[in-house]
Amino acid sequence: MDSMKKVFTLMALLIASISFAQKAGSNAAGNKPDLFIKKISVVEATKNRQTDLHTVKVSLTIINNGQVSSGNTVLKMMIQNSDVARQASQGTVSNPWLEFGSPVAIKPLDAGKELTGTVTFTEKTKVVTGESFRASFIADPLNSVDESDETNNASSAIEINPVPEAGALVAMLPGAAVQGKIELPTRFSTDFSIPGFSDASGFVAFKSPARYNLDPQNISINRDGIRIGKRGLYHFELYVESQLQLKNATSLLPRIVASLSVGQLTPYNLFQRTFLEITNNHESASNNNFFFGELVSFDIYVEAGSLIRVHTSISSPVGPFRDIQGVVTGGHLSGYLISE
Repeated sequence: MDSMKKVFTLMALLIASISFAQKAGSNAAGNKPDLFIKKISVVEATKNRQTDLHTVKVSLTIINNGQVSSGNTVLKMMIQNSDVARQASQGTVSNPWLEFGSPVAIKPLDAGKELTGTVTFTEKTKVVTGESFRASFIADPLNSVDESDETNNASSAIEINPVPEAGALVAMLPGAAVQGKIELPTRFSTDFSIPGFSDASGFVAFKSPARYNLDPQNISINRDGIRIGKRGLYHFELYVESQLQLKNATSLLPRIVASLSVGQLTPYNLFQRTFLEITNNHESASNNNFFFGELVSFDIYVEAGSLIRVHTSISSPVGPFRDIQGVVTGGHLSGYLISE
């Protein structure tokens, strides 16, 4: 009887030890990190004008879903060209994923913790072939960290549409070699309007704040004009839009004129438009509106300290101007330094 008890006791101890070993083995297998890219978005994507190489800055959040710290590893960026993708969809070519720039180091991440920040990848060797591309990011691409799940390290693909860098601009004049290099982008853009609803002409009032002013040291945007502190050849783009509200049916023939003044120089006439279509307006209503919009671009040499002003006017060489009940005029002026 005692021998039987000993046998049962030994068997119970053996089963318990096996069960404990299985649990210990299971816990050991689960005590691993698990890196996962939770969120990613593009902060900035640019193309260098001289080298044609790209730089991409992204904001991302990486989480460690595992049970222990992840240790040191890297983040890799892969791209797939959109122009090749269109050909690949037709079955004419393959479209592989290509490595973009150099991997970025990721510091150890404790279990259950998140890491949020921005990282920048720079194209060292030309891999982008089109105007846009898809990108995916891989945490621990070489599997240097022993993770509980090695299949969830890549982010979903996002579309990236780079824009030319606004940094160093090389200015070219027609028929000439490079004239200069502008390290600081001297450029601006601002909206304007003519105050009042009944005024048909006058100098526009520039609005504050401006759309942007990348060189406030040399460009001062005020209500009555834009003061340019750095002399040189500037490129300007002017957009003017006007709305005429008519009192009734009219034979009015509107003429819209815009000019730009630079300091004390004679104003530059930018456009003069006369519209015949409005004479066909035979309906009698107080809200018969006539809309006009015009975009022009031009280059002007500006001396340092010059005040830039825009003047618009609306008149009628034919028809009673009194038929106009009110005028709304607005638009925007943008400009940048081409060459000093």
